[in-house]
Amino acid sequence: MPKMKTKSGAKKRFRVRGSGSIKRSQAFKRHILTKKTTKNKRHLRGPTGVHSTNADSVKAMLPLRVTGARHAKSQTWRDRQGAAQESPRPSRRVIAAAAATSIASPRKR
Repeated sequence: MPKMKTKSGAKKRFRVRGSGSIKRSQAFKRHILTKKTTKNKRHLRGPTGVHSTNADSVKAMLPLRVTGARHAKSQTWRDRQGAAQESPRPSRRVIAAAAATSIASPRKR
């Protein structure tokens, strides 16, 4: 079976949101802006979702991103580490708590 490959044009134009919906940028905002109204240009700002009729074809162009294959490695790494295992370095909260206790009680010399 051949490799699953993402279409390079699609990966530049679309992003998959956490909910699984696909985000795209708006068209008609690149050039010939002088004849467009300010309101029109303002409404073209920001991303929008891909319409449901086109979502399946866009998902076919992004097979690795939609299925979550990118995140499979990190999930298995977490499983291998184990939930109860302590992290190798202390968190910021632990460091801050240790610093606060050392400031509150000065060392005896």
